[in-house]
Amino acid sequence: MMTKINYQPWLQAVLTIAKHYRIEPSEERVRLQLDWNQNQNLDDILLLMSKQVGLNVCKVQFTNDVINPWRLPVIIELKDGQVGVIDKADSDGNVSVQLSGDQGLSQKFAVGALKHIVKDVYILRPEKSVPDARIDEYIKPYEPSWFWSIVLQDWKRYVDIMFASLMANILALATIIFSMQVYDRVVPSQSVPTLWVLAGGVLIAAVFEFVLRVARVYLSDIIGKRADLRISDRVFGHALRIKNSERSKSTGTFISQIRELEGVRDLVTSTTMGAIADLPFFFLFLVIFAIIGGNLFWVMLLVVPLMILPGILVQKKLAELAQEGMRESSIRNAILDEAVQGSEDIKLLRAESRFQNQWNHMNEVSADISMQQRKIVGILTAWTQKIVIADFSNHWDFRTFTASEGREEKS
Repeated sequence: MMTKINYQPWLQAVLTIAKHYRIEPSEERVRLQLDWNQNQNLDDILLLMSKQVGLNVCKVQFTNDVINPWRLPVIIELKDGQVGVIDKADSDGNVSVQLSGDQGLSQKFAVGALKHIVKDVYILRPEKSVPDARIDEYIKPYEPSWFWSIVLQDWKRYVDIMFASLMANILALATIIFSMQVYDRVVPSQSVPTLWVLAGGVLIAAVFEFVLRVARVYLSDIIGKRADLRISDRVFGHALRIKNSERSKSTGTFISQIRELEGVRDLVTSTTMGAIADLPFFFLFLVIFAIIGGNLFWVMLLVVPLMILPGILVQKKLAELAQEGMRESSIRNAILDEAVQGSEDIKLLRAESRFQNQWNHMNEVSADISMQQRKIVGILTAWTQKIVIADFSNHWDFRTFTASEGREEKS
């Protein structure tokens, strides 16, 4: 039968780490879980406590690297059974240790002395981004309509963009028609004058297509500028008149949220709007290809869902990552603003290590989110490229079999 472990010192140490990361767990809930799981070893109890609090735990040996201020705080187990939390370290080789049962009071130890009395070191880090009252309430889901009512105020100009896209895409068909006429008329008859006439027509069509696409970009910039001015006026005016009780709890976060609106113009004038305007003509091209290519149309039609469905399936995950990225960016701005404005207080309280640890943690979380986003986008890009190559191969395979069957029927 296993000896019952006194988990109280460990629980206090874990709660101290959680408080450092602004996690506020229910101590009573953790106690209940521990009472129901008494006959366990120390590692299992620590794992259970950390999971209930929302932390990951890792057991390592005591080394000088562990005492790096960027890696603090950590939990240490002394050889006599005591438990403590190392929360600070200075340049003279001394550390501050909060022993369990001392009610948060710290003692100063030399690192050299600790090496002989420390048994194990436990590193705890948050499982995910922790809630932050300074920005969570601010970025909660917004009530609909006001944004799109401003953006779509110039909807008539979008009609102009659609018309420019229509003409540009129709002129883009000149290349396809040119290829057909060269194979059907020029090559069999060796008619060079016809080739020059067709090439001149394609050149003229290409010039007009270029002009129309430039005009479309210009119109998009005008619409984006107008929408940006209206939205900036609306938001800044609201920021000046907002009630103090409704204002964000952090100045840095509030400034960050207002600055994020600079991306609205990029959204309205980006290639996304051009892609939306070109979407109806994709189906027009499919119809034309069906008329020209016959059964080859089905090969192309099969590729369409294979390219569209993966993008649709990852939208939810990308939206969640974008929301988390916005959260972490806002918290980073809040920490930076508070650190700059309160630099004297931070120095007075010797809290440089705490703010630096928080800053590094936020940067790490933001980097992880960006890495996940780039991974998804990279997979989609690679998938699209492979589908295009496969479609090209299938296209020629189908044409080869069709041509072979035609020769057999003639023979």
